[in-house]
Amino acid sequence: MKIFILIFTLSCVNCANILYLHGVLSPSHHLWNRILAKELANRGNNVTFLSVDKPIGETQNLHYIVFENAYEDFHKNDANGAEFDFMKFAEEINNNKILYGTRALTDYALHVCDTIYNTKSGMDIILSYPDDFKFDLVIYDFTFGPCLLPLIHKFNYPSIIGVTAFLNPSYTNNIVGGNKHPAYVPHFVANLPQLMTFTQRFYNFLLYTVEKFSFEFELYPGLEKTVRKHLNFKDLPPLREIEQKTKLLLLNSDQAIDYPEPLQPNMILVGGLQITEPKELPADLKKFVESGKKGTVLMSLGTNILSNLLGDEVLTSILKTFESLPEYNFIWKFESEPHELPIKPSKNVMVSKFLPQNDLLAHNNLKAFVTHAGGLSTQESLWYGKPMVGIPFIADQYRTIEKSVNMGVAIKLEIAKLNVDIFRKAIKDAIEIPSYTENARKISKLFQDKPKKPLETAVWWIEYVMRNPDAPIYKSPTLELGFLASNNYDIYLVILACLHIIAFSIRAAYLKIFGKKSTKKVKKN
Repeated sequence: MKIFILIFTLSCVNCANILYLHGVLSPSHHLWNRILAKELANRGNNVTFLSVDKPIGETQNLHYIVFENAYEDFHKNDANGAEFDFMKFAEEINNNKILYGTRALTDYALHVCDTIYNTKSGMDIILSYPDDFKFDLVIYDFTFGPCLLPLIHKFNYPSIIGVTAFLNPSYTNNIVGGNKHPAYVPHFVANLPQLMTFTQRFYNFLLYTVEKFSFEFELYPGLEKTVRKHLNFKDLPPLREIEQKTKLLLLNSDQAIDYPEPLQPNMILVGGLQITEPKELPADLKKFVESGKKGTVLMSLGTNILSNLLGDEVLTSILKTFESLPEYNFIWKFESEPHELPIKPSKNVMVSKFLPQNDLLAHNNLKAFVTHAGGLSTQESLWYGKPMVGIPFIADQYRTIEKSVNMGVAIKLEIAKLNVDIFRKAIKDAIEIPSYTENARKISKLFQDKPKKPLETAVWWIEYVMRNPDAPIYKSPTLELGFLASNNYDIYLVILACLHIIAFSIRAAYLKIFGKKSTKKVKKN
């Protein structure tokens, strides 16, 4: 280990040592973070990347420390070794969004954090670094809270940048301050429009409030318990205090495709950061895409909802729908072997465990995208101007597809009601009704119309923090003012109290003056 650290240090003469903390159990989130880490490494920085995912190929200056078997350990959901059922988890969230949906992130994050700290291999490596080892910057994925962030206590608190592939989450104000606006920004688990009715605003307010209390009384205390159980650091501050040292947030969101809301100056939108220059498709895949008589359709449900978990009835409906549309070719990311499908795919269907989604969506003969409406997939589809058929399963996917439907670029379906007729109509409408493609291309133009590409913007701001570690934009006064004062609620309360006193005084004076006269009249009568 000492030899590795020595080589690592000597190899970096005119660059920064960056510690990248990625503790999110999601392959798609890893891909997003890896693209950023890889770009930093390509620019000469030495990047130490702590991850639950294994490296994809080799990149000079990018050094992985992997929490081995984190996914396997996570799916052993309890002491009895019961398997974690993601489909059941999604169903429970959707059945009761107020009581369970907003708390799901808390439960998930606590389980992830406990899993990571019990994965000895990766944690032992980073803890074996000398205490005087110098990192110039720490980048951490804050999607599941500050689970790994206390590690910076060991390295004397270099500058911190928070990143997330999870759009613009509802809890960024816990980190860098500012205020969230439930009156016109739907919570990520809610499929609500931006212009909400009173009932919808009240429901949205409840979602934000329950989540806030869940973070305050469950997430942070739970993370504190896990961290202090495994890290024997002297004088370790509370996690909230460490987290609020974050100087900048890089958010995977963009005004062209997400709901507009006021942002702190240190909240930087880099939506679409993961989108790279499209590469030439492999010969067999290219031939299949271009052989579709009226075009080709891509279907992928992301990396968390696996297609092979949908059940034979749904899988059969999907395959029969594809077969009923012979004028189109269909490419389906299916995570098991083709022979495990309930029926044999027709000739116009290609099934593969892995597909170059970015490169496929960029192809001119790709006409539509059947997607789970995840944030990353939606961004890629709209970047290339492709309409969508969205089948949401969990959390932000419902808000994302709601926004896409409102923009006129997508058709929403429910997995529970999916059948051949409904699915076929949705695919044909998305392709053959011109407005869907026209709207998608308009959004694509807005999405791409920027002075810099999202990845370049992210790198520029990271370098800005390293150049200017004490810039005034990093500190929001709302962190010190607190919720009541930063929203002027204390002033409103004083005004209400004064109005109450004035009204009480007027009433008392009225009764004193006119009450006596009334009494005298009664006596005379």
